Amino acid sequence: MNPRKQFRFSLAILVAFQLITAFGAIGLLSRMTPAIAEILDENEYTIEAAHEMLLVLSQRALNPNDATQQQQFRAALERAKDNITEPGEPAVLAQLERDGPRAVSGDPLALRETVDGIRRLVGINREAMLRADHEARRLGSAGAWAAVILAVAALAASILVSRRLAGHILDPLGELYEVTEAARAGDHFRRCRRLSNSGEMSRLLESVNLLLDERVSLASSGAAAADGSRAVALHFLDQRPQPTFVVDEKGEVTMANSAGLDSLSGPNAAALRQQLSAAASSNPVSGLQVAPLPNAGLWLCSAL
Repeated sequence: MNPRKQFRFSLAILVAFQLITAFGAIGLLSRMTPAIAEILDENEYTIEAAHEMLLVLSQRALNPNDATQQQQFRAALERAKDNITEPGEPAVLAQLERDGPRAVSGDPLALRETVDGIRRLVGINREAMLRADHEARRLGSAGAWAAVILAVAALAASILVSRRLAGHILDPLGELYEVTEAARAGDHFRRCRRLSNSGEMSRLLESVNLLLDERVSLASSGAAAADGSRAVALHFLDQRPQPTFVVDEKGEVTMANSAGLDSLSGPNAAALRQQLSAAASSNPVSGLQVAPLPNAGLWLCSAL
């Protein structure tokens, strides 16, 4: 996958997780709110009808000769019967339909039974409302945790995508910048390490390495034309299997065999360069066999 497609694919993953989080939260809320509102409306309608029946019974004590009280009680009872939503309501409503008219007419026993039936009807609907409230709290808690889980998943996806982008695009670009800057500063032996599994980035780093190799080869060929001994020295250096370098008085590498070039581009390149820069001093350098070249101001350094 080329870097452009890789970047777009990673961005699409992040956007997809954000959309899932947003629409998931919206779906939970849209599912919870209408159901709770419907339950509350239905039970509240029955409770209002029960209150109207109690109101008729209280008015009967103040005005026992009102002929409309039977009709008012019947109308409130019919509204409650038309709004049966709970399993325990039919039996209570049947008892109210049996005892209610006699309670409005003044029968004390029927009045007591009717008031008790109204109390049970209100209790049934209040319990339903409490269950609805408990369900709303449960759904709200579940929705909150679901949103948290989705947010954590989106965060994990962001971290994975950022690490993927860094490993496949940003790190190779940083390596490319460091190598080209080193070459511009005069270090002709620094090479790009393979830091990406991306085919295009790997080919790009390899192309830069080939260009640097050609540059060193051209410089070596030009120097060999002026001084044949340098070409001979490079030939004999390449015969050594271990990394071998020629260092001048400033501690800079002037020549290196193929194994040495690989070492200068490897993971321990920084430590190796420090060792080579100290080779011109009289102090021994650990890990290197240093031998001065007579009358040349150069030192032959071989890795142990």
